[in-house]
Amino acid sequence: MPQDSSALMKALDGLLMEVVARVPRVFPWAASLSAAERRAFAVELLQAVETRDTEHLTELIEDWQSTAEALSNPQFMQAWKQRNDPRDDVPWEQVRGQLDLSRDPQAGGA
Repeated sequence: MPQDSSALMKALDGLLMEVVARVPRVFPWAASLSAAERRAFAVELLQAVETRDTEHLTELIEDWQSTAEALSNPQFMQAWKQRNDPRDDVPWEQVRGQLDLSRDPQAGGA
């Protein structure tokens, strides 16, 4: 039985690799993802398809596309990797005071 399981896993892995190889043809933006990222996307994509939840599937594709676009933008990635200066942080209380909370039921308005 263990050999059967091993053969099955090898066959399934081969199938997954075929899906991964086709990902950039279906989703051209995925070409900028690494092989490991394309594999993760393919696994998540197959899981989402299995659920038949179109909203989840749409969100998954949009999230991965945004990731691919961010990774392919060197200026964005450089800025994202830079450390923030803690002096640039703004306390939540200050931000909250500037927001219009009149429509927020938890804020006691409306």
